[in-house]
Amino acid sequence: VRLVDGVTFHEGRVEIYYNHRWGTICNIGWTQTSADVVCAQLGYIKANWTDTR
Repeated sequence: VRLVDGVTFHEGRVEIYYNHRWGTICNIGWTQTSADVVCAQLGYIKANWTDTR
């Protein structure tokens, strides 16, 4: 899991590494809890803000 295209290192679009490729995840069903889980995987306590665009 990584964040890309953010203004700073701790923000950006979420991508996952699957099948030897990086790809953007779908935002359908994306919730604050989803963001909190990804942030925990990246070593953060929780997400401050999430956008489902």
